[in-house]
Amino acid sequence: MDSSFPFHGDLEAPDGLLPLTEHLASCPWPIHVKRSGYDGTLYLRARHDDVELEMDSGQERAFHFSGAGDGTREQALQRMTEFSDCLKRAGIVHCVELYGQTPP
Repeated sequence: MDSSFPFHGDLEAPDGLLPLTEHLASCPWPIHVKRSGYDGTLYLRARHDDVELEMDSGQERAFHFSGAGDGTREQALQRMTEFSDCLKRAGIVHCVELYGQTPP
């Protein structure tokens, strides 16, 4: 059964969000950085066919991120594993929590 599986996580990026995007270039998800026209905040967005991730630079050295994965539980877990592996290869301390499907 296909559903949406929310996820949340934290990571440490002592040098800020822009250097983090360089580390994530090896991730199978395309990474996009956008700057807010309102206050200049940077937003990192990663989008895969069935997953969307978002975090912003309004935070200090520890970043919170969130998103949702569509599909089966196994597909959502696979995408989170891919993302975690990218962070791990870059030596970035992180945690990711994947939650059960959202109710219809």
